Amino acid sequence: MRILMTMFGWADSGGGTILPRQIAHELAARGHDVFVLHAATEPLPGEPAYATRTHRDGAITCLGIHNRPTPFLDDKAPARELHDPAVVRIVREAIATFGPEVVHYHNFLGLSAGITEVAAAARVPSLYTPYNFWALCPTLYLTLPDLTVCGGVAPDGHTCVTCTKSAEGGASYVARRDRIRETLVRDVGLCLPTSTSVRDVFVQNGYPAEWLPVLRLGNGRAERIWNAVGRARAPRVSGPLRIGFVGSVIPIKGVHVLVEAARLLRGSFEVHVHGSGPPAYAEAMRRMDPRGVVQWHGAFADDDHARILAGLDVGVVPSICLDHSPLVVDEMQAARLPVLGARIGGIPDYVQPGCGELFPAGDPRALAASLQRWIDAPADVAERARRIQAPPSFGAYVNDLVAHYERATGRSTSAPRPRERIRLNLGCGKDHLAGWVNVDTFAAAKPDRVVDLESLPWPFPDDCADEVLLKHVLEHLGRDTPTFLGIWKELYRVCAPGASVRVVVPHPRHRDFLQDPTHVRAVVPEMFLHFSLDANRDWAARGLPGTPLAEYLGVDFAIASVSMRLDPHWQQWLQADPARQNELDRVMRTHNDVVQEVDVVLRVQKPFGGARRPIAP
Repeated sequence: MRILMTMFGWADSGGGTILPRQIAHELAARGHDVFVLHAATEPLPGEPAYATRTHRDGAITCLGIHNRPTPFLDDKAPARELHDPAVVRIVREAIATFGPEVVHYHNFLGLSAGITEVAAAARVPSLYTPYNFWALCPTLYLTLPDLTVCGGVAPDGHTCVTCTKSAEGGASYVARRDRIRETLVRDVGLCLPTSTSVRDVFVQNGYPAEWLPVLRLGNGRAERIWNAVGRARAPRVSGPLRIGFVGSVIPIKGVHVLVEAARLLRGSFEVHVHGSGPPAYAEAMRRMDPRGVVQWHGAFADDDHARILAGLDVGVVPSICLDHSPLVVDEMQAARLPVLGARIGGIPDYVQPGCGELFPAGDPRALAASLQRWIDAPADVAERARRIQAPPSFGAYVNDLVAHYERATGRSTSAPRPRERIRLNLGCGKDHLAGWVNVDTFAAAKPDRVVDLESLPWPFPDDCADEVLLKHVLEHLGRDTPTFLGIWKELYRVCAPGASVRVVVPHPRHRDFLQDPTHVRAVVPEMFLHFSLDANRDWAARGLPGTPLAEYLGVDFAIASVSMRLDPHWQQWLQADPARQNELDRVMRTHNDVVQEVDVVLRVQKPFGGARRPIAP
């Protein structure tokens, strides 16, 4: 497939540049033809405005646009952010020369929204992944000068004038917001927000919800850290609790919140800050720490990232802005660091349930209280570290992107990836099925594969299973919630799109469940709704309670069928008078031992947040 990507910078720092670069290299490694058009960060002395340079990075062709009037934010020129004629001309020539089959906008920063009109006029389908709030906020982060979160452009635009210190009137920023929204929704096929928070903010600012399927990021660097550090790391705390911040030392990342919290801590601990930022801010932070509790390590090379995380016990992500997709959370957890994250933006989507903790953003006392509990209970920190699972697969994330590309073009243009079509009989015991891969934790059962289903990740490739059977297995798994949720993430990962998952369990109000001491998890049909994205969204729309685990975990299972086998006594009772069917619901609610067994069939909806496969009746 011929893919054109737009972004800001190429070999530069920052998650909004690093991740698209990783995606480009992964796509090229899979045999796709990738062309990257980017707003270049470095000036070309002596060259005119909008000078272009073409270069190669491996198999990728890059075209950089240099010497724009403003190299980064164009916050004082809202009209140019809507339509920059010079950039539009360059993009038109690039599309005519390269002939892309799909365009993936990773950034409009330094390029303008008008470039989408070029692809749309050429009838090239497109998608957009936002890494900041450029479409909603001329200063990117929806944060006011006093560091409070802004809900968006004020009705008269005065907040934008205050932030940008521009001579433009507020009406210009209202027009900027509205025209960008009109342009993107009209010309771009889908926007792929990287967290539920981002999607919600876009919806609150007038974007259609159906245009915004969430696609949680994978992180190749986190996978490398897991393999280098986390996979084999023993979860224990020996000596002072080593608390760490890793990232840009800038106000919106809330480093001052951590420094203020550190002043309140007592006991055996250390606080380490790795990263650089404006000298004035760093100096102010040092003045806030008269005890010298915080150790400042400055900038670090990417090659040192895993080593730095290996030297910490706990990670802190104290952002006070609406972080889109905090990749640092995945990277810390990949080193088996329990994370204390601010309850803001995408951070709650990325902290693994039961492995970390959230605190109110901007509240140093709440952060200090959580840290103090961990200082006083290092065994709790070690237990949280033990529960941490491997980070989401970057390869699976790119699979989902390619699936979006293929749906956008209306045909599969990439060569089909060969995969073994298997059926998994998980927890088979001695009930081996012909034509299935029979899996059990006990070698004495003589399965095809000996696998402990509570040891994650499972040794099966992504999208490999067309059918999965868990017959009298699920009730034995996941005594602790993080393990149980990790099993659902693994189940989703190994299932192919449209795969069938059949779960058979004893009803938790039947003696068959209650009498077995190895049964640790009660399962009822309603539980599966928590893993259905449609059900989660319906609850939210109707204001109903319910933990949206599908949203949190990035999984989506639709309930295809539910059946229940009655206890023999009640089966005979019903057969004696079929009219009693009308009383069955009341009997089930008022008596134990009515339903003996529950049989549920689920259908796997992939890619996550994408088009739904209809379920046959």
